[in-house]
Amino acid sequence: MSDSTDAQASRMTPDSRVFSIEPAERLFASGQASRAERWLREHADQPLARARLREYWLVEGRKAEVMELVQAGETRLDRAVEAFIAGRPAEALAWCDGELAEHPDDAYAALNRARCLHNLGQPAEALEAFRRLVQAHPGLPEAWYSFAHALRAAGHEAPACQAYEEALKLAPGLRAARFNLGLTLLNLDRAEEAKACFERLLDANADDVEAMVHLGLALHMNGQSELAVRRLKRALMHAPGHPQAHRFLAGIYNQAGHAELALEHLEKALAAHPDDPELLAELADIHELSSRLDAARAAVERGLAQAPGHPQLRLMAARLDRRAGNLEAAHSNLSAVRPEALPPRLGLQHAQEAGLLMDRLGKADEAMLAFERANELAGRDGRKQAVDRQAFGRELERMGDWLQRGASARGELPGADRGEDLIFLIGFTRSGTTLLDTFFGPLAQVQSVEEKPTFERLIIDAARQGVAYPFDLDAMSVDELEGLRQRYRQHLGRFLPAGGAERTIDRMPLRLIHAATLGRLFPGARFLLAERHPCDVVLSNFMQIFEPGDALVHCDTLASTVSLYDAVMRLWWQTEPLVADRLVRVRYEALVADPETELRRSCAALDLEFDPAMLEQRHRGSSEKRVRTASYQQVHEPIYRRAASRWERYRAHFEPHLQQLEPHAERLGYPSLR
Repeated sequence: MSDSTDAQASRMTPDSRVFSIEPAERLFASGQASRAERWLREHADQPLARARLREYWLVEGRKAEVMELVQAGETRLDRAVEAFIAGRPAEALAWCDGELAEHPDDAYAALNRARCLHNLGQPAEALEAFRRLVQAHPGLPEAWYSFAHALRAAGHEAPACQAYEEALKLAPGLRAARFNLGLTLLNLDRAEEAKACFERLLDANADDVEAMVHLGLALHMNGQSELAVRRLKRALMHAPGHPQAHRFLAGIYNQAGHAELALEHLEKALAAHPDDPELLAELADIHELSSRLDAARAAVERGLAQAPGHPQLRLMAARLDRRAGNLEAAHSNLSAVRPEALPPRLGLQHAQEAGLLMDRLGKADEAMLAFERANELAGRDGRKQAVDRQAFGRELERMGDWLQRGASARGELPGADRGEDLIFLIGFTRSGTTLLDTFFGPLAQVQSVEEKPTFERLIIDAARQGVAYPFDLDAMSVDELEGLRQRYRQHLGRFLPAGGAERTIDRMPLRLIHAATLGRLFPGARFLLAERHPCDVVLSNFMQIFEPGDALVHCDTLASTVSLYDAVMRLWWQTEPLVADRLVRVRYEALVADPETELRRSCAALDLEFDPAMLEQRHRGSSEKRVRTASYQQVHEPIYRRAASRWERYRAHFEPHLQQLEPHAERLGYPSLR
């Protein structure tokens, strides 16, 4: 058996008089991998070309072609690669060591030896071998690619990206390197960069289904969910049963609140891989968000039977235990997960779950540390970083300026649609608007629209027509004002259930900053205001991870949450007198302490007929309607009072902010904070 052809090949240079693969290397360097491969095939009778072709195919995962090539060969490395692909890395290692004993500078022997170490479960030794290899042979793209693969497997994802990029500098057309770079960027929540990787792959091959599927995921992570759905559906046209495409669609629909669509796609993915722990974790997530807790538990147990240490399943088990009140079991499941080994999105889930659990256990300081970590991880989200943090402040300033210019002296705006069927449910976020809304669910004469941009879309429409909201409202004609009302009704109608009802509750908490204009535009509408202790509101918002948005992006530290609350409520105190005659207040603490008294009073003030079914907790817990806001867990639990005065346990953390919050507590009628 010859033992020198691979050694000869790996040592040859473009100056070798015998043979040079410089034409192929130039093609690789210019991104023309297909032409480079064709050139190597044409010269495969030459050892250097044959060895280069083998390594290229290995990286691209074309094992059948590699096996055909090496089985016809006679070198030690042919035998090594044959054993490696057949799943015998120890045998492969022995062949590589034999080659290196005679030819210690053989780059391909060193590369395949490092691969063997990796597959033998010796990550430290493999990484060191790859490190020495790329230092000795920095121009070998396959070495950089394999080094990146080992780094990624060891959890070193940022350095892995750098190694993939080195491979791509040398061979821009190396599909496996670009695809895996995209995957690693996704794990790092660098969705915009990942999107660029998959788009470039699709530029090279428009039918690359895997690139299509993962581009869909990158688009979703980048906040472009509608485009993501279209891309994933296109991928399914090419590969109807693609499990990952169905899984990613299920995730998008689940996050959007479309549980049945999510289940439909996930079931198709599970049909192909019924015991896949990743898919079972997704299934549990769908059920948990819908508060089908028994089904979620069954999915978790089924997944853990296959993968006992699966981090996402352990996190879900902890969440289910916490929701069931089994706090020790929740702590045990959470402790089984190593947060430092998690990708950012799972790390965020772990930190938030740890915070919620520590809060339930009464460990305020530990809870604060966990929530601070969760908010820090959430801040790495590219979508959050893209939010203009000054935008909401400008909106508050604009509304305040309008009020100071004498809005209180102006009467209702003329028009036929007085909005007497409308109830605007408002209040600072996490003040109890979701809880209050669900109590009205049994009333046949009421229909609810939950946190949909009905009036907000109207403001956008007006701006597109050159209307400076809210300053231009008084200069508009009756017909123009009626046009605004009609557009609001159109936006509202998109979210109303079929059949209609006498009254509509349009819930959007922070719409309280627009109450003055709503009151003038719809002078017959009522306002239902949810009130809650300022410190509990601030704490609850800080503990919650919201989808990126202009206002709630400021809930990433306790101090910035206090500032947001202060700014909104100062505007509200200017607004309140303008709608006071149509305002019904409901205090959260009173609602959870004595719901019947509060609901009877509220119904009477809103001209609604109280129904005892409003008090039936089973109605709220078994409703088929999924609650899609941050309060979904509490809404499906029996009414509890532990959230009232919770801030007292965190008083030490609130001390620097009490002076700023004191005026609001006083205006709302709460005891002094000192």
